[in-house]
Formats: sequence, structure tokens, C-alpha cells
Amino acid sequence: MESRSQHLSESDGLDIASPDPAETVLDLVRNASFPSVSPRAVKKTWKVAALKTRALPDPWAGFQLEVIPEERAIRHMYDPRTGRWRQDEVVVKMQSERFARGAMRECFRMKKLSKFSQHPDWHNASNYVAKCYMKPVERRVYFEDVKLQMDSKLWGELYNNCDPPKKVDFFQTYILEMKEREDTPLYCVEHLIEGNYIKYNSNSGFVSEVNRLTPQAFSHFTFEKSNHSLIVVDIQDTH
Repeated sequence: MESRSQHLSESDGLDIASPDPAETVLDLVRNASFPSVSPRAVKKTWKVAALKTRALPDPWAGFQLEVIPEERAIRHMYDPRTGRWRQDEVVVKMQSERFARGAMRECFRMKKLSKFSQHPDWHNASNYVAKCYMKPVERRVYFEDVKLQMDSKLWGELYNNCDPPKKVDFFQTYILEMKEREDTPLYCVEHLIEGNYIKYNSNSGFVSEVNRLTPQAFSHFTFEKSNHSLIVVDIQDTH
């Protein structure tokens, strides 16, 4: 899922306090009782998922991303539990021509070499979507976008801890700083997930006519659980 967090205040017609949303969700997480899951079980689950993914045909095989020159970039990752950013260096290949665009951002096909690869294997490298703003924005905007997405992921964990009929999860996103390019441009990056995207609500009051209860229930959950200080909206997923 993708999302956007809207912070509510008196200007939104609500006479409420507005604590830092990150502190709100962190306090709730610290006080929550999560099911115990062993590291071995998590590792096994990811291993099974990775094997299934590698068995599937590459949907981008025809675009020959493996012949594009390599680029080294700095990856900025945000941990919503600690509120801290960490960086490492990665090797990527990104198309110069966009393949899609939205109202504000354009999208580029990208592959990233695994940090665990002993030899470059671009044919089996994971597919990613790199997004950048079409009009100039301050660099902090990219970091705010990723922070909101990762905070929403933490809200998803809280929601799932209530054992709803259907659980939710959010894209793991990060920022790439293309250090070898002029002006070191930034991109928001997420794994490629195939399918047709459907938006279920928005921060302008839109609610989809598609009969799905989980997206609306999750947004309502964040509103109530944050004591009406925020609501996670702009919920969308793929089919």
C-alpha cells in the first residue's frame, strides 16, 4: 500500500491538540503487546518469498536494463522506531527515459544489485521504481515523503496487532542520492509491484466507490488511535 498522512489542527475545523505524529505512533508501539516472532521464522519467511520471486519471469526483461551503465548512489533509509536515518552505498542501473508519470512525479525503471551478491548478476537483480518530482522542490521534501511512508508502515503494524480480518502493509521506501550525477539528484525508490493501482481515499475527501472496507477501516483507525491528531489517507494498492 501507499499512503499519505494528514495532520489535523484547528484550521481543519477540529478543536484538538496536535502532538508530533511520530511521537504518537512510537508511544503506541512501545505500549503495544505484539505477538512473539522468532528471527528464524522471519528469515524462513523471507527466504521462501525470495525463492518464489526468483522463479517468476522478469516483467522488465525486454527493456534490457542490464546493459545500462552502473551508477553508485547513496541510499538513505529511515527507521520510524528510532526516528533516525542511516546511509549506505548501493549500485544501480536506471533508465534515462521515464515510463510513467503522475500529477507531480515521474517514474523510472531501475535495478539494484544485492548487497550480498559476490558477483554482479543484473539479470536476477530486483526491479524497482525510482520517482522524482517533475518540478524543482526542496530536497527535504523527498525525506519528508519517505518519513511519512515509513511512519504509515508503523501505523500498519499497530492496526495488524488488533487482529483485523485483513491485515495491511506498506511499501518499504528509501531515498537514492545519485552522487555521480551533476547536482546529485534525489529519487524516492520502492520495489516494483505489478498490477493496476486503485486509490481508495484521499486527503481532499475522496472515497472510492470500490467496495473495500479495509482501507477505510485503517484510515479511521489511525484517526481514532492518534486522538484525532492525524489520519493516514491516500490509500492505494494493486490488483
